[in-house]
Amino acid sequence: MSMATENWQVVGDITCNPKYLGLVQPEKELPNTKFLMDFNVKMRRAQSTVLEDDEEIVEEKNLRSVELEYNPHSMWVAINKELQDLQVPIQVRAAIEDPILKGTRVARADSSYDARKYLHMEVAIDFRVGVFDGISEYEPAFVPASEASIKKLGKTRAEVSSTMCTVCMEEMMVGSEATRMPCSHLYHESCIVEWLQKSGVCPSCKFRMPTDDDE
Repeated sequence: MSMATENWQVVGDITCNPKYLGLVQPEKELPNTKFLMDFNVKMRRAQSTVLEDDEEIVEEKNLRSVELEYNPHSMWVAINKELQDLQVPIQVRAAIEDPILKGTRVARADSSYDARKYLHMEVAIDFRVGVFDGISEYEPAFVPASEASIKKLGKTRAEVSSTMCTVCMEEMMVGSEATRMPCSHLYHESCIVEWLQKSGVCPSCKFRMPTDDDE
């Protein structure tokens, strides 16, 4: 079952439901808090934009017992890599970061914290994609932003250590130069320019940049 999405566009809502399942006794004593995270990824795929929901093809993949350190940055880098290997689209990965990390904080608060055990979580991810044949109503997502609009992007400095470029999934150093989209999301200049030259849609929130047809 393939979840390759190079010709698909995420459409509609993306749902991400993290759930704390309880403590798990490790075989060996742990030096610090760790998570065991199970992922259930469900992708609803329509062959065309005219299909009804009951005609969609549902593809599902499960990933069990991913061991993660409790550190928001390193944890998300590891989660992102696992989901990338499952071919979860970058738009989905960007949208689910906050719900997952919030879920880990809730798990710690609800767990009667014990550093010698795993905190077991389950994360259910559900999204829909459309497959395009050149006439889809969603095709504009693949239209690049105009060069003029890309050149007008503002520059700023990353002010907090948790600022992450959701194109390359690397954290931006505090004080380093960043490129700001009109929707206020920050990226490395080279990352967002390359992205916008292929798709004029913000990878974090789907804000649409002007195209050559708009100018």
